[in-house]
Amino acid sequence: MISVEFTGVPGSGKSTLRNEVLHRLRESDCPVVDYANPYSAFFSQTWASIVPNSVCRFVSNRYLNWGFDHSEILSNILHEHPELLPLAIESIDKVAESPEQRQLLLKWTIDTFIRHRIIMNASSQDGILLIDEGPIHRSLSLFVNASICNVDSIQKYIDSVPLPDVIIKLDVPIEVCLQRIYDRNSDQPKRLMNKSEKEMKSFLQNSDRLLCHIENSLHGENIDIHRIRNDCSIEDSTEKIVNILQKR
Repeated sequence: MISVEFTGVPGSGKSTLRNEVLHRLRESDCPVVDYANPYSAFFSQTWASIVPNSVCRFVSNRYLNWGFDHSEILSNILHEHPELLPLAIESIDKVAESPEQRQLLLKWTIDTFIRHRIIMNASSQDGILLIDEGPIHRSLSLFVNASICNVDSIQKYIDSVPLPDVIIKLDVPIEVCLQRIYDRNSDQPKRLMNKSEKEMKSFLQNSDRLLCHIENSLHGENIDIHRIRNDCSIEDSTEKIVNILQKR
């Protein structure tokens, strides 16, 4: 399975583009998995392959309010990557601006780890996996706020998480992203709600700085990184990405 992660600062249009690529691939009868819905039939079919363990039940019960218990999967993740959750919690403590935001960031982070654990159990299947809010993009939640860009810990994180085969990075000017966020009104990213324009712009700038740092750190890895510029239409961008993926 080829995994493809879309990333970019909030408002860059990554989810919109990913949805267009998903639609085009399905139209062409290409086997494709939608990562944005981790509780779909595809993911549900892989639960049985995960070995039960109850080591970290307290993490789920204390910090997370899911409708069902993920602690068995979380235990396996921590067994394989024992440094991952402590690193995430350490960084969340630096960037979270309230206890409520700390819980939200932790939930998002562990949810990302769980999704990838499920995916790894199905990675032998054929097809293309389109990832929105994957571990690369989730780093914005872990290492960035309006005043902090915690690049010191990012390499440890990158070394710990499963990386995609292909990264699609949207290069969109900060001013354009900021205007798109304003245009979304009530559908703004949760991290940016009730923020001043100065705070929002600073968060976007720090996010872009972190993503550029990650991109530079991945050079030399066996990962295809493709940049999509703002002056490329959604139709042309979709066509370009579909052609890239169908040639792999």
